[in-house]
Amino acid sequence: MWRQVLSVIAGMIFLPSLLFADDSLWVQIEAQPSLLEAEDRARKYAVRLPNVHAFSLGSGWYAIAIGPYTQDDVELEYQNLRDTLEIPFDSFISTGDNFRQKIWPSGSETAESTYTRSASNIFSRAVEQIEGYDLSAIDRSQDETLEQALLSEDALDRSEKKELQRALQWAGYYSSSIDGMFGIDTRNSMKQWQSANQFPVNGVLSTLQRDILLRQYDQILVELGIEKITDLQTGVVLNLPMGMLEFSHYEPPLAHFNAADGGPQAAYVISQRGNKAELRALYRALQTLSILPPDGSRKLNENGFSIAGQNSQIISFAEAFMSQGEIKGYILVWPSADDARYRRLLSNVKNSFETITGVLEPTDGTGGLQEVDALFGLDLRQPLFSRSGVFATPEGHVITDANGLGQCDEITIRPNYKATVLNPDDGDDFAILAPESRLVPLYFARFARMPLGLNDQVTSAGYSYEGRLDFPSVTQGSVDEMRGLDGNEDIMRLSIPAMKGDAGGPVLSQSGAVSGLLLDASAGPRSLPQNVHLALKSQKIIDRMATLGIFVQTYSGRKPVEDVLLAKQARSITALVRCWQD
Repeated sequence: MWRQVLSVIAGMIFLPSLLFADDSLWVQIEAQPSLLEAEDRARKYAVRLPNVHAFSLGSGWYAIAIGPYTQDDVELEYQNLRDTLEIPFDSFISTGDNFRQKIWPSGSETAESTYTRSASNIFSRAVEQIEGYDLSAIDRSQDETLEQALLSEDALDRSEKKELQRALQWAGYYSSSIDGMFGIDTRNSMKQWQSANQFPVNGVLSTLQRDILLRQYDQILVELGIEKITDLQTGVVLNLPMGMLEFSHYEPPLAHFNAADGGPQAAYVISQRGNKAELRALYRALQTLSILPPDGSRKLNENGFSIAGQNSQIISFAEAFMSQGEIKGYILVWPSADDARYRRLLSNVKNSFETITGVLEPTDGTGGLQEVDALFGLDLRQPLFSRSGVFATPEGHVITDANGLGQCDEITIRPNYKATVLNPDDGDDFAILAPESRLVPLYFARFARMPLGLNDQVTSAGYSYEGRLDFPSVTQGSVDEMRGLDGNEDIMRLSIPAMKGDAGGPVLSQSGAVSGLLLDASAGPRSLPQNVHLALKSQKIIDRMATLGIFVQTYSGRKPVEDVLLAKQARSITALVRCWQD
C-alpha cells in the first residue's frame, strides 16, 4: 500500500506535464491541521511569494499552494522555487483535484497585495510584526476540541513546552520550574489563563490558545518593529528589530544594521566563504571588537562558534555556523539596561535565523579607507592604556611599571593572556604579573647582579606606540646618575629618548643582562625634562621576587654583546601589557 502511495507522489513530482489533463496546476507547499495556522502560514509565504492560496482539504486539513500554472510553466516554476530555497523540498506539483473551498486570501486580502519583494532593493523585507488578538472577534467555533488540543499538544517538543511555561510565568499564572513537563502546576496555570481569557477551562491549551498566549508574551517586542529580513547578498534570513535599526552598509564579512537614533543597539549579519581555519580566525577576530566585551562565555567547535559579552554599557551575542564552505551568522548588540527585552529579542533572532543561496564577497564592501583601530568597519576594543613589560621567568611571569594598574578591571599580556598582580598592595614601583593560563615565553630575561656605573651605555626596548606596532622599538641612552632625583638608591637616572609606551620595559647593560626596569616618567606631580627617565635597579627586582618564591636567572658578567644581538635580545624579552576597563 505505502509503495503505491509513494509511487503516486513521485509521479506527481517528476512525471512530464502531459500526464496532467487539467490546465490549472499548483505547487503545494505544505498542509496544516488548523485553519488559523494555515491562514497564518499562507500569509507569511505571501509576503515573499506571489499567487499564494490556502484551500480546505476536508477532515480538518488545509493546503497552502502557489498557482495556478499552465502545463508549460509549472515544472520550471516548481524547480526554480526549490532551487532558490523559497519552498520546502517536500513540496510537490498537484492538479488541485482535492482542493475544496478557498479559505485564503479573502476578497479584502489578496495574495498579490502582500507580495512586497522589490527588485530595486539590495535586500527585501517581509514585515512580521507581532500583533495581539481582539478576543471578542475570535471565531471560537474554529477552536479545537479537547481531544484535538491534546493531540496537538503531544506534538510539541520540550523547548516549545518550556516557552509556554515562560509565557504563563510572565503572565503571572505560573511560578514553578521551567522544565517542559506539564504537571499539576502547569495545568492549574493554564486553567487560570483560560478563565481570564474567556476560554473553556480544562487545563489544556489548544493551538489557538497557545498562539494567543505567545502573542501576548511577545507584546514586549512589538515596539521594536520586528521584521523578517531576507538579505539576498549575504544569503541570510532572520528577524531584526527594524523599528530601532536601519540598514547601513556592507563591510565584508558583515552587513551593518545601525541604530536609527544613534544609540548603542545594532545588528550585523555574518557572511563569508571559509573553512575551519577561517572559522577559527573569524572567532578570534570578533573578540577584538569593542561590540563584544570580554566578560561572557565563548564556545568554539568544528562547525561554529558563539561569543557572549557584557559590560556596563552593552550586552551582545554573536553566533556563526559553517556549512558547505560558507560561514554565516549574526551579531546582536543591545543596551545593558534593557536586559529583559534583549533576552526575548535574542531568542526571536536566534529562532528565525535561516540561510539561503548567496554569500558576501570581499569585493562587496563600500571600499572605504581601512582604519588601523577598526576591523570589518567596527572599532577594535581599546585598552585604558598599554605599556611594556619584561618576561622574567620560564613560567611567563612579567614585570612592569606598577603605576595606574589599580584602575584596571582586567590586565592582559599580549596576545590575550589574562594576568593577575601578585604584589598589588605593597607599594612597589613595579608589578609582578602572573598569567592565569599557561604561558611559555620563547625568551626570558637574565637580571644583572653587577650594577651599572655613571655614563655606562644602556639599551631599552618597549612598545613605544602602545601596541600600534607589532614589535618593540629599541633605543639607546646612558646612565646620568646612580640614584633617583629624591635620593632613592633603588633608582637610577637615565638620559634616553623613551616614550610613554616604553614604561615597564627592560633596560639592558652592554652585556645583555637586564640592569633595570624603565619607569613611567609621567608619574608624580612634576613633568621631567625631555629624555630624562628613571629606572628601577635590577637588584630590587631580584630581591622582591625572591620573597614571593619566584627566582629569576641572574648574570654577573660584563662581556659586551654586539649591538645587533643586543637589540634582538632586548626585543625578545619585551612584553606588551594592557589595562582594560569595562
